Amino acid sequence: MDVEACREEIGEFVGVLGEVNSRLDVGLNVSEFGSFLGDAKVAYDDIDYSGAVEVCDDLASDAEAAYNAYITSLNDWQDCISSSYCTPATPKMQRNWSKAAGLIDDIEAALSM
Repeated sequence: MDVEACREEIGEFVGVLGEVNSRLDVGLNVSEFGSFLGDAKVAYDDIDYSGAVEVCDDLASDAEAAYNAYITSLNDWQDCISSSYCTPATPKMQRNWSKAAGLIDDIEAALSM
């Protein structure tokens, strides 16, 4: 894997996901979480995935999986709020946050970010 080329392809996206992870550690409301994931989507849309997959091996797929885990958590949180009984930060949401955080940590380590 060409680390520098990979960093160029997915570095911004991974950086934004890392910010989401850090902000979750200190606390976010659902609106803030959605806004930060919107920023991540903008960075994601800027990636040339055919090039990223070629130079990044599985890291590009892992970054996408982390993003999708966060989106699943956001959807669960929004569903929770719209229900008559809501317990935020359910075990399912926490598992998705943890999955995303682990993937992001591994990607950042591989790219030495």
